[in-house]
Amino acid sequence: MSICEFTLWLKKYRQSPHHRTLVNLSLPDKEAALYLNFVAEQYSNIVMFSTTYSTELLKQVPIEVCPQHQIKHRLGTQLDAIVFDARQGIDLTALYSATGLVRHAGIIIVLCPINMPNKPEEYKPIPFSYGDEHTQANFLRKYYQSLLVADLPLIEQERCYLPAPVEVTKRIVKSDNTDILLSDEQEKIRREIIEHVGSECKHVILGSRGRGKSTLLGNIAFNIQHHLGYEVIVSAPNKRQIDAMQNHYNALIENANLPNRTLHFIPPDQCCDLASKQYVLIVDEMASIAPALLRAMLVNYKTVILAGTTAGYEGSGQGFIQRLLPQVNSIYDTKIHRLHRPFRWLENDPIETYFDQLLCAAPKATPAITFQNAGNNAVKFEAYKTQFTWIDKQQLVNNEHLYCAVFGLLQSAHYQTTPNDIVRILDSSDHIVGLTSAFIDNQLIVIGAVVAIIEGGEDLQALSTEISLGNRRVQGQLTPQSLALLLQDEAYATMRYLRITRIAVLHTYRNCQVGTQMLRECLAYAKNKHIDWLSSSFGLNEELLNFWTKSEFILSKIGNRTDTASGTNSVIVVKQVTNTSAHYLKLIQAKLQIDTQFYAFLYSSTKQTKQEQNYLRLLSSPLVKKELTHLINILNSEEYISIIQKIMQNLLQGRVRFEQASSAVLAFALKDKENSNLATIPQKLVQYNKKGQHKSDKLQVEKEILHLLN
Repeated sequence: MSICEFTLWLKKYRQSPHHRTLVNLSLPDKEAALYLNFVAEQYSNIVMFSTTYSTELLKQVPIEVCPQHQIKHRLGTQLDAIVFDARQGIDLTALYSATGLVRHAGIIIVLCPINMPNKPEEYKPIPFSYGDEHTQANFLRKYYQSLLVADLPLIEQERCYLPAPVEVTKRIVKSDNTDILLSDEQEKIRREIIEHVGSECKHVILGSRGRGKSTLLGNIAFNIQHHLGYEVIVSAPNKRQIDAMQNHYNALIENANLPNRTLHFIPPDQCCDLASKQYVLIVDEMASIAPALLRAMLVNYKTVILAGTTAGYEGSGQGFIQRLLPQVNSIYDTKIHRLHRPFRWLENDPIETYFDQLLCAAPKATPAITFQNAGNNAVKFEAYKTQFTWIDKQQLVNNEHLYCAVFGLLQSAHYQTTPNDIVRILDSSDHIVGLTSAFIDNQLIVIGAVVAIIEGGEDLQALSTEISLGNRRVQGQLTPQSLALLLQDEAYATMRYLRITRIAVLHTYRNCQVGTQMLRECLAYAKNKHIDWLSSSFGLNEELLNFWTKSEFILSKIGNRTDTASGTNSVIVVKQVTNTSAHYLKLIQAKLQIDTQFYAFLYSSTKQTKQEQNYLRLLSSPLVKKELTHLINILNSEEYISIIQKIMQNLLQGRVRFEQASSAVLAFALKDKENSNLATIPQKLVQYNKKGQHKSDKLQVEKEILHLLN
């Protein structure tokens, strides 16, 4: 095919109203440049999202270039065309975000590899775990399959397909999209919310991406502050996520000739500190914020406006609707507003439909099942006639129904899931996927899924000592690296782990032993593969900790920092698989005792920050307190003494930094209370960790402590 045919096709596309389109180019640089230069002539508002691999091509194409990792800084802007470089691999999260910038009638050019990679290890679109062989390029195959199904343009050296662009009906040709004005749907919601500001009313704005949610929030914030006189506080999981809201707010400020003003952003975990009747709280991307934090916001603020996506990858929108929204509705005077009509593109946009299908972003209905005389979970579980299988990833690529069932379930059940999780699961050699299915109405339905990663072992053998001393950190390998550093013991790096990263059960079928049974299958798999440990990491809350401890997982680490978005502290839990790890489990429990004792002492001895208060509250919560009570017998154990001695030896020999040994130093000083030389060490540790002091003062305290230890 010649460039002439493409130019005629694109000119025809530009002459009449059409939806957005996506064109895939799999051509050498010289040929691709011809196509891109023509596209640049047709669209002035165009940006190329590139990687470092595009240097030669960029010299031939006069298009503004933006690194793909900076796409997040463009959120809220609108473009007529983009070029996305995927020749060294598809960063699916970046591509999905980039397509959201393209307005109606725009064009998306994706530069794809010329051929399927014969050596997938050289085709790495995103970071994979250290040691991952990356022998598969399953996602690229899935991507090409989906292009054909969606009837999207594809230009290669040996074949070319340019279908007629999808036309739009005359009644929806006109776009409501402007810098200042709202659509009729947005305006109706704005009026309803403004009328109730100051009352005990909670508002929830729901809609898929591209519906103008951020634009609407910016307009609402402007009207509340400048027309009603209330102060607005804005919160979101990350400050950059309110950029689009701020941009629209700024446009209204400029249009009204008012002084420039920045919206008052507060992280979710700090919102309740400023609660006042004169403040109206607006929360964007609410589905990515922990339910406990949202409940606190609703209690502390009179007028709250929550907004978020109901599908897609900006948080667990369906999880919010299924679990939290019914509670909010029953407690408060709640008004739910829905944005249906697209704001940035037109109705029935084929590109958004394509990505909804590729990413399994749209929730699908699943048959429900009812039970008679089934009063307990065990009976229900048997009634399902469930079956569990570890599946070959080729099945996910080739079976569209299975692909949608698995990835739709995973993305709807977890917070902060990204499109790149699909790429990692399909392409990483260290990931395994298991499914629980049930016969419901004579259909085999996927009701549960588990994803796990094999970690540690020989891959980390050469680096194990450096990892244990904190001198080296590699991509992925979470559990072996965390435990090796925590215990300062290289043995933990070389043991083998099966880390469960995702475990999800359809909402209708929870509390029926489905998740517990999948953990049993993981244990059986680990035993068969001679793996030493099962592990998992998650944001600590009562529901999750109950789930894992009931399956005999043990707390091994409690992070002392609270995540801003989730309001939780991360934890690692482990479970023995082989008897050889029994001694190492006791060492882990001993170190947990040492660390929790250290932070409890430190935070109780100083003026506490909000995060420190949260940590102390966590340690005193009934469930965690119960788990820590199990460690009391560890205090005088051989493992407790040996780990203190090991860390102290590393410190005194200069192998680790003082911060890495602080908790062991306190334990050492408290254990030998009769030694007068050690009596002042606890307070010196408080002084050492005092915030805001000069580095030289810290070094002086460190020298004093080391002198006392010697």
